[in-house]
Amino acid sequence: MYSSSSTSSLKIICIGGGISGLYFAIKAAEFSKLTIYSKDELSESNSYHAKGGIAAPLGDEDSISSHINDTLLAGDGLCNENAVRFMIQNARPCIEDLVTLGTEFNKDKNQQFDLSREGGHSHNRVVHIKDETGKEVINRLIEIVRNHPNITIKEHHFVVDLITENSSVVGASILNTQSQIIENHYADITVLATGGAGNLYSFNTNPPSATGDGYALASRVGATMMNMEFVQFHPTMLYLPNREDNILISEALRGAGAQLKDSKGIQFMYKYHAMGSLAPRDIVSRSMLKEMQREGSDFLYLDATSIGEQKLREEFPFIYYACKKYDIDISKEMIRVVPAAHYICGGVTTDLDAKTSVNNLYAVGEVACTGVHGANRLASNSLLEGIVFASSAANSIKENLEILMQRKNTPSKEYSEKLQSNISKSSVVSKVDIQQLLWNNLGIVRTAIGMKLAEKKLSEWKQNLVEEIKIKGRNRQLYELLNMIETAILITSFALRRTENKGTHFVEESDVFLAD
Repeated sequence: MYSSSSTSSLKIICIGGGISGLYFAIKAAEFSKLTIYSKDELSESNSYHAKGGIAAPLGDEDSISSHINDTLLAGDGLCNENAVRFMIQNARPCIEDLVTLGTEFNKDKNQQFDLSREGGHSHNRVVHIKDETGKEVINRLIEIVRNHPNITIKEHHFVVDLITENSSVVGASILNTQSQIIENHYADITVLATGGAGNLYSFNTNPPSATGDGYALASRVGATMMNMEFVQFHPTMLYLPNREDNILISEALRGAGAQLKDSKGIQFMYKYHAMGSLAPRDIVSRSMLKEMQREGSDFLYLDATSIGEQKLREEFPFIYYACKKYDIDISKEMIRVVPAAHYICGGVTTDLDAKTSVNNLYAVGEVACTGVHGANRLASNSLLEGIVFASSAANSIKENLEILMQRKNTPSKEYSEKLQSNISKSSVVSKVDIQQLLWNNLGIVRTAIGMKLAEKKLSEWKQNLVEEIKIKGRNRQLYELLNMIETAILITSFALRRTENKGTHFVEESDVFLAD
């Protein structure tokens, strides 16, 4: 099925194995050999846990222009319209390519895509596989990369730092977390596909691995960053008092008729927006926060009982049985929900080919900022962005292969370091400390005073942690904390510079002018 006879000697490193990293690898493997480095199992990515689906204007009544308009509206005037147009014009070919690769999206009785609808969309345009789209797509892509002769997979490999020479990225220092050995691995092209940073917040929908590594790695080598203040909160995560599980209640459930309600069973979203429970996510999250404050409650309710047990079992099996695990029958009772940090709309600034401002460094997926999302991501545009710009990155490298081959890197510095096995696991700061600080000070609603306090605290933590790393050496635990703090500093500094409320960045009016 695959041929390696026509591949070039170009070396490519791909850091991360979500949808954008895997799809890039498959496309780039057509002309080059590459290695995927994943700090955990490949299945531990935000993409794998994506429930809703992939937005694309595929319906008979839908259009490219309508999808563009919905995206621009959700982005609150800060989208890069060229990037939005590019993504949506390339949506159909990429969806069709996923089908060619073996992805089996849900079909209707006429064997057409069964398109669902989510918040902010004016049409049904989300292709999906029940309510576990990410899992099914990722499993198929993982199967392909594991069997591809031009792709090497290195799981349990944590990237400590990018390596630069002459203002270009030439590889990465990578820790094998099983052998505890750090080695330098060199490449002609390095691609960041590291995902997001949801674990900076107490309530979040992300897997534990989403600690902002890519933002910190790129920032440390001087890459231009953009829109980091825009942290999107998903309105409906299952509320569990002990936070023992991060169960996302897909927006598609609201698209099928579920309604947000208060403790008295009364719908409240139409007080805040004409689209009710399907309003853009930033509006829904802020509205929920207001209602929770009004009631003095830690959660609200999502009522899906009108959908019916059979449809819930057949079309939303993950949600149905995940709630059953906690003795919640969503066909008969309302679901306790709370907003949770979900997606970073900003990131490493890239062009339409996924190139960053640093030579030989590309970024795709959530870690990148193409400008598509602006101040607030439209639901189910993230997986679409991941595959479109991953494909564009591979195409760009292929088109410039001859030039790249002429300036191939020939680094001479070999390096290997064995970590101490007796390193203390305690630290000057914990994940919980960072999560609570960000939740309280850089959350759904912010204050200038709170952001300033966070800025000061984060600076202190970083200074102390850098000193601790000098003493204890480089290990995953300390560098994850450093990455979390450095990403939190980016979010905070961008938020303090934003002088008006936009999208997911909302500062209480009475406090807006206190930032100076």
